[in-house]
Amino acid sequence: MSHWRSVAYVESPLQLLNVIEAHSYGVLGPNTEIVLRDPSGTIAPTLTALKEIGLPVGTKIFGSKDTPQTIKHTSPKGDFVHVLGDPFSGQQQSGLLRRSRVTEVVIVDDGLNTLAAIEALAANRPMTRPGQALSPARKALGLAMTHALRKAAFAGRLTVFTAMPPSQLLEQELAVLDARVVFHQYPWLTAQPLSEPIAEETIVVGSGFVADELIHEEPYVDWVRSLAQFGPLRYFPHRRSTPTLRGRLGALENVTVENAQASVEVCLRGLTAPTSVRMLPTSALITLAPMLTPRGVTLLPQGVPESWWTAQTPTQLREFLSRPLELFEALL
Repeated sequence: MSHWRSVAYVESPLQLLNVIEAHSYGVLGPNTEIVLRDPSGTIAPTLTALKEIGLPVGTKIFGSKDTPQTIKHTSPKGDFVHVLGDPFSGQQQSGLLRRSRVTEVVIVDDGLNTLAAIEALAANRPMTRPGQALSPARKALGLAMTHALRKAAFAGRLTVFTAMPPSQLLEQELAVLDARVVFHQYPWLTAQPLSEPIAEETIVVGSGFVADELIHEEPYVDWVRSLAQFGPLRYFPHRRSTPTLRGRLGALENVTVENAQASVEVCLRGLTAPTSVRMLPTSALITLAPMLTPRGVTLLPQGVPESWWTAQTPTQLREFLSRPLELFEALL
């Protein structure tokens, strides 16, 4: 980066982690201001864990107007690099479009949304979240965002910082945009030791599908119960998991529900063989693979049977949500 200052807008734990990685990697320059939008407090545990590890030199944490108990960030003045955690976010779209001094744009990973954003850019489609019904005004904002990002890409001012596997399709779409891409495997986080080892040799990474009413709760609980028949396991709940689901799973024999609410990438960074990690299709399948497989940890994804999906989950969305399985296979 040719400029001294980057401003990153973050709305999820994974976005926060990837901004930290991008800064450590040198993609964002020497000074990165991270602006959290966290009204519900779901990012706070990950931030606390990262602070305990020790944030890289040159990073500063701020809050947006609806984020409690943080120093509020003022609108940046002068030239700066604009870092997008979620290109589909209406807040982040409005923020980028009203800035006139943005010199470069960097998109960091937010799971499957990153792939969907790149596909929308390559196809010149409005930047709208897959499976989400939006108003005409919101679609117009998404289209303006697409045009702004394509303009930056064609001017050589767009970088994608991603842990997604460098598939032929992804590289083709980025080539269409003439965007710069930096592939990484979480080198900063992987280098940080785990302070407390995990005793259980089976880990289950929780899915948000139940909380989002994409799948039925009963077969999901039965699946975790079936895994626990083979011995003790530790369950890491998704940040949107309900207290009811956590209670049901915690009542199962051989299941310990983890209390830590930091992202699983942070919580599981130090796992070693012979641990195995099981999960439904999720972005964690892609983020954890480069971190853990070199250590001998086995990742075992579970596809979603047709009967698990709820009636309100359309086929196209089911296919999109299952994409981590094919991406994981590309890593093997």
